[in-house]
Formats: sequence, structure tokens, C-alpha cells
Amino acid sequence: RLAPKPYNHPVRSAESSAVLDLVSDGRVDFGTGRSATRLELEGFGIHPDETRGMWREAIGHIVGCWTNDEYEFEGEHWSMPKRRVLPKPIQDPHPPVFGATASDSGHEMMGKLGLGLCSFSVGTSPEDVKRRIDIYRKAISECTDPVGKTVNEQAAAFTMVNCAPTA
Repeated sequence: RLAPKPYNHPVRSAESSAVLDLVSDGRVDFGTGRSATRLELEGFGIHPDETRGMWREAIGHIVGCWTNDEYEFEGEHWSMPKRRVLPKPIQDPHPPVFGATASDSGHEMMGKLGLGLCSFSVGTSPEDVKRRIDIYRKAISECTDPVGKTVNEQAAAFTMVNCAPTA
């Protein structure tokens, strides 16, 4: 789920993923990201330099909506008076949360935040994919203040390979 404003409001993201968790009997993995291209961002009037802060703030609010009976927030990008955000997900304390990234700094950030990793490593060698996941693994081993109520140490990588007898 893209998190920058105005893609998706954190409350709507919390609600819709909780509904999916309910209908799937607790099988949701919640993946988030900032967006992939300037073309996409600018189509929504989003400045690329603001997406990381929006994304980080939104994740905190999504987890807050899932894990509090009533929740309110006043942040830099999002605000909401005290409300009950329903439904709540089945998974306790909440579904596993993943963050998508393609950069080295993003891999480190996902680990520091205690998020599962969705590594977008298109066009890179298997050695570079490993290097990026190693960055994530080091950072998550040092995570002391996860954004969620639990640390999600799962890592997934998306890349493209050519399986053929020759190059």
C-alpha cells in the first residue's frame, strides 16, 4: 500500500487491511512503500523529498489504529481526532508489516524500523541483492525501537534473472 499523502490515508489503510485480515482468517502481510517513480509521484502532486516522512508517519498511525481501542494523532502530514478505528485485524498484535525499497539507505532503514523487507533489486546481480539484504540483516539485528509492536525479520527480494544455457 502506497503511504504518501494523498495516495492513501493511514486510517483507510488500517481499515482495509484489517478487513482483508478478517476475510483471509489472519493471513495478511501488510506491505508499504513510498512509490517507485517521479512520474507517478508528480501525477499525484507529491514532492519526492517529502515521501519518506509521509511514509514513516503513516506506518506509525496504521499500527496505532490496529492496536488501540481509540486512537488520535496530530502529525506533520496526518491528523485525526480520537476515534475508534474498526475493524481490528485478527492477528495479534497486528499483521506483519513490510517496507518496500530499492536503495541501500532504504534497506538499512527497514531494518532499523523492525520491518520486513521487500527488496526491489531489478537489474542488479545476485551478489548485489545479497549485499543489500546483508545491509538489512545488520540493521534489523540492531533494532531496538520497532515501528510495529513486533519485529518482522522476513526478507523478500524482487529481481529479474535470465535462466539460459548461455548469456
